[in-house]
Amino acid sequence: TKMYEEFFRGSVDQVIDWFSKKPPRGEMVLVIDGLKAPDNQQERVALNVEELLENPNMESNADFVEFTKQLNLSYEKNLKKGMPKNRAMRKAALEFGITRNQAYDILMRK
Repeated sequence: TKMYEEFFRGSVDQVIDWFSKKPPRGEMVLVIDGLKAPDNQQERVALNVEELLENPNMESNADFVEFTKQLNLSYEKNLKKGMPKNRAMRKAALEFGITRNQAYDILMRK
C-alpha cells in the first residue's frame, strides 16, 4: 500500500552508494546490525572473564596477560581521543565483548 515502498539490504558503504544514486522518497526506516563479538584470542579469554577474575594466579596466564595488554591499549587510545575515563572504559569493554565493570576489574589488577 506504500507508493514508494522498497527494501534494500547491504553494508553501510553499499547503502550510502545506493542512496547517493537514488535518493529516498517518503518515510524511511534504517536497521543497523549490532557489533559482532571478536572471533580471536580476545573472544576466548573474554568468554572466561569471570573465571579469570576469580583466579588470583591469572597474571601467569599468557592469554590473560595479552588480553590485558590489548584492553589497556584500547582504553589508553580512547583517553587520547579525549574521552572521559568512564566512556573510554565502556568503549574498550565493548570492543572486547565484556562489561565495563569486568574491564575495570581487569585493568585495576595491574
